[in-house]
Amino acid sequence: MRINGYQGQLYARDIDNEHGFKAGVNLCNQIFDENDNNNLYICRIGISAPPKTKITIDGVEIEIGKTGIYEVEDVKIKNTISFNEDSSLDAIIDYYIIG
Repeated sequence: MRINGYQGQLYARDIDNEHGFKAGVNLCNQIFDENDNNNLYICRIGISAPPKTKITIDGVEIEIGKTGIYEVEDVKIKNTISFNEDSSLDAIIDYYIIG
C-alpha cells in the first residue's frame, strides 16, 4: 500500500482512563495497520507530556524538555514508540505517516 500521507493523534485519556499510556507498550501497533507496517513510517512526530517524561523511539531514549513538548521532522520511525513509565492522562502523540 502506498499513501501520500496521513495525520493522526493518540490521546492517553482515550487509551486508559486511569493510567494513560502504559509503560513499555509499543504504540506503533496502534498507529500502523498491522498488514502495512513494513511499508509505512512516521516522518513527523510531536509528543506532549509532562517535562522529564521518558519515551523510547526506535531504541533511542528521549526525555521531554521543560516545555512539555517534543517535536521532530524528517525522521523515519517504523518500529517502536513507548513510554518508559505509565504516562499522565494528558499525554498526546501527534504523528504524520507516509509510505
